Amino acid sequence: EEEGVDAIILCFHAGQEYKAHRREDQERYARMAVRKVGADLVIMHHPHVLQGMEIYKNRTICYSLGNFCFGGNSRVKTSDSLMTAVVQADLTFSENGEYEGQQLRIYPAHISGTYPESNFQPVRVTGEEADEVIARIQKDTKYTLNPYDADDGYALQDYLSAE
Repeated sequence: EEEGVDAIILCFHAGQEYKAHRREDQERYARMAVRKVGADLVIMHHPHVLQGMEIYKNRTICYSLGNFCFGGNSRVKTSDSLMTAVVQADLTFSENGEYEGQQLRIYPAHISGTYPESNFQPVRVTGEEADEVIARIQKDTKYTLNPYDADDGYALQDYLSAE
């Protein structure tokens, strides 16, 4: 606040590679970021697979969005590591710049269009493939995610007021 910051988005490296569910330490770090640092949105990366989301104190925590464009391996290890997601976070502010809330759109994707070989060109997916991406995130999410909407091309999540 003293520095004139209106919102804090924290992105950091945490989690165990290829683990489909978040670890307790990830939860602890993310919640601490919200509680002590004042983060309004937390996005973690490292597991190379999709993990779930959490709403904590009306802030969204994304535990892992998987790989998006990862040049480390030309061969995709598992079909789970093929799945990824792009999150668009719409943050709202009052006229005087105070943070009011957020709403996320989840765009399902695959890290490559040439599975099992990766051409390092992410592609958005639709239909059953999009539903599978949302279902994978849901497996590690304790609340019910809103579904993928084929007309819009994303899964629009509920608006979270800053309260």
